[in-house]
Amino acid sequence: MKKKNLFLTSTFAAALLLAACTPGEKDQEEKAVEEQPAIEETIEPTEPVTEEVVAEEGAVEETDEIAEPTEPAVDAPAQSPSTSESVAPATTEGIFTNDVAPATQDAGVSTGYAAPAVTTGAIDVSTKKANEVIIYTSDANAENVIPTAKIAYEFKTDGPITKYLIDQLGYEQYYNKHAVSADETVIMIDFKESIVNSPLVQGTAGGQMFKDSIVATIFENIPQAQVIKLRVNGQEQETDHVSFSGEITRGQFN
Repeated sequence: MKKKNLFLTSTFAAALLLAACTPGEKDQEEKAVEEQPAIEETIEPTEPVTEEVVAEEGAVEETDEIAEPTEPAVDAPAQSPSTSESVAPATTEGIFTNDVAPATQDAGVSTGYAAPAVTTGAIDVSTKKANEVIIYTSDANAENVIPTAKIAYEFKTDGPITKYLIDQLGYEQYYNKHAVSADETVIMIDFKESIVNSPLVQGTAGGQMFKDSIVATIFENIPQAQVIKLRVNGQEQETDHVSFSGEITRGQFN
């Protein structure tokens, strides 16, 4: 009987202890037991994380590289024309660039010009050879120009025919330059300023013979020439006895 009472007493005490435990504490203990395996499962190896970090660090290192600055391209300076190159001078009326005159259309008639009376004189022009030129000068009375000489001419040795004819007329010391159009129909002869006061153009007769000798000689020896212009230093100029302006046409001469 005594043993039975002792067992009951122990059982009752255990029941009291169990009853003394609150439901909240019991739940916490059960929850702690359930959550402990979950904590162990969330622990993962750190190597993959390390690989990602390394990869990102590598990317940072690549972006930290500074490209060397490149020098901007410099355009080469424009090459200035060589001083040795010939530059055509500025032209004035009557002086043609590069000794080539533009073709003349509707050539006008110079006022006050008397066409020279070309007559047969000292020589017979009908016997002229292909390689010869005819030179016209004043007759003894200074009234007309006549053919007074036949002279052999060759371009290779004598040069441009216009300059050669001026030289044969005896006007070379007053010659400045001349120009011929591309089609050789217009010829401009430019004289130095000294021609104005030279004895060649003094007096009405002298001035007329000077001009007529040039016109007759050029038209005789250059068949394609249709217009002749006389200038002084590239400009038109009027003197007392010679007009260095306007133009003379073959129609006037014939």
